This record gives sequence, structure tokens and C-alpha cells, in this order.
Amino acid sequence: MAIRGSFRCATCVVAALAFTAGCSPSSSQSAVAHHNYSYQAVVEPSPWHAGDLISVTWTPQNNGSVTNAAPAQLRLAFVIYGPFSSVAELKRVMAGPSSAWPEPAANGRTVTADSWSGTTTHGTLQLPKDLKPGLYDTRQQVSVVGGGASSGDGIVTVVG
Repeated sequence: MAIRGSFRCATCVVAALAFTAGCSPSSSQSAVAHHNYSYQAVVEPSPWHAGDLISVTWTPQNNGSVTNAAPAQLRLAFVIYGPFSSVAELKRVMAGPSSAWPEPAANGRTVTADSWSGTTTHGTLQLPKDLKPGLYDTRQQVSVVGGGASSGDGIVTVVG
């Protein structure tokens, strides 16, 4: 499937300083500054079709410099929930507790990165062949190994 532009979900910002507190160099070492990156998923614009293989490109966003002793190790995941009959229904359900969300309609392949490399990485999301038409919440999540996470949402349309 050809990419027809790009659809950017909300930015997932990982504040590596907050998640790696206490990892600063000892007083006998000099602090070295490193670029600190967060990641944002870019996917094909909708409409999507049941059975499509969706490319997920995780693009780095420079958040300045840090002097942490090591980069944060990150897991980047992309999931869709639905279908929903309206944007209002989607927003109402997805704004509620996660226990009230529907089961994921599709889970993308989780990829890894770190907060210093700034390397674009790629994943995929295989849509089920029996995926029902409707509106779907796209959720991207950046999890820090050892604790902490950030997420963002978007909306896509799946047609029959």
C-alpha cells in the first residue's frame, strides 16, 4: 500500500531526566551532555481497509540536552481500539478508565529505541481481515524500561 502523505498522532514526549533521576555522573566524572529524544508515530492517513499492513514510522524529536549517565531504554507501541460509530462516542469511551475500553482491534509490532540515538525506527500494524468499518482510536505509547510511560491518541477511519 502506498503512503499518501502522513498522519501524525499526538506527540509522545519522554522526559528522560524524570525517568532516570539519580543516574547523574559521580563527582569524580565530568558531566557530558547528550541530546535527549522523544518519539512520535507517523502512519498512513485514513481511510484504512481491513487486511491492510500499515507502516508505523517512529520519528525522533530533539528535546534538548541531558547529562544522564546512560540513555533511557524505550519501548514504542502502536495499538488501535474500536470500532466506534462517532467521534463523540470514541472520545467518551477512551477518556474513561482503561478498564472500560474495548479490547485492542490490532496491536502493532513493538519496537525499541533509546533516548540518545535520535534514530528513526519502523514498525508495522497488521489490520485483521475481518476488521469492521468505523472509527478507531489510535494509541501510541512510549514506555521507559524501568518505569514511566507517555501516550498520545488519534483517530482513523476504516472502510469496508
